[in-house]
Amino acid sequence: MLGNGGFLRQTFDGGANWENYGYNEAKSDLFDIGFKTQEEGFITGANGLIMRTTDGGKNWYKEETQTSDNFYNIVADTNNVIAITDTVLYKRNYLNNRETYGQALIHWVNPDYDTLKITDVHDIDGVINALEVYPNPVNSVLNLKFSNSGAIDAEIRIVNLIGNELKLYKEKCQTQGTYLFSYNLSDLDNGIYFIHLKTKYGTFVKRVVLIK
Repeated sequence: MLGNGGFLRQTFDGGANWENYGYNEAKSDLFDIGFKTQEEGFITGANGLIMRTTDGGKNWYKEETQTSDNFYNIVADTNNVIAITDTVLYKRNYLNNRETYGQALIHWVNPDYDTLKITDVHDIDGVINALEVYPNPVNSVLNLKFSNSGAIDAEIRIVNLIGNELKLYKEKCQTQGTYLFSYNLSDLDNGIYFIHLKTKYGTFVKRVVLIK
């Protein structure tokens, strides 16, 4: 159980009993938790805080992220550990180094993949204005709305956290005006996805959370 001011409560018996872990040293607000394995897990928080455990949550240690951005989400599985801010995804790299007593060096990096960069649309060259994606979180049908001041062809892609394209839609906006498109995401698994709007003026991305 995560809380404001860095407070953390945890259970080791399925919720029958809870223990107060106390505050992290930075006393930053905590936002999300995820486990890569049964033993290795991560907590994200404000001001660039990421905490890691290697013993199933009994002890937590602060990691170096070299950013002061708030990490609102953490996605951890056997292949990747990715921490997410409002604008950037940071991926954890594991580099073996014998001089670190068998432990892995800690590196949180901003991947050089376009699909992992998040950019809001704000009056790009006067062509696209006020991109809205709603509802968010979404449980089935997602709406994408924007206004344009000229004819454009748009490609809308649904992309997962590791950059795989899951859906592709092609739309033609022939005149100036406001356009609304709806897409059914009910066949996708619960999780975090990115909606890519691609035009000749660039690719713009919005993050959405699917909860069914």
